[in-house]
Amino acid sequence: LADIYEPFYYWNETEQAEGCMHGDRICETDKLRQATAKGFAEQLPEPHTLSDVVREFLYWDWLYQMRNVAAEELDPGGYGDNDRYY
Repeated sequence: LADIYEPFYYWNETEQAEGCMHGDRICETDKLRQATAKGFAEQLPEPHTLSDVVREFLYWDWLYQMRNVAAEELDPGGYGDNDRYY
């Protein structure tokens, strides 16, 4: 599933040979990614209490930490965006 976020995942052979995508194809690939990612939406219940809000905050904080750790492992010399969240 993570493959859909690879830069050239939806590119066809012509686009890969040219090294670029033109016109409506850009919007088309974006819509394909959004449709695939829609399955991730609304996985957490709506928060009704302060405890629910805190639990959700902790979940998203943990998720961003894991995302940053994975990004550093995949690209140790990369710029990352760790400082943006803290």
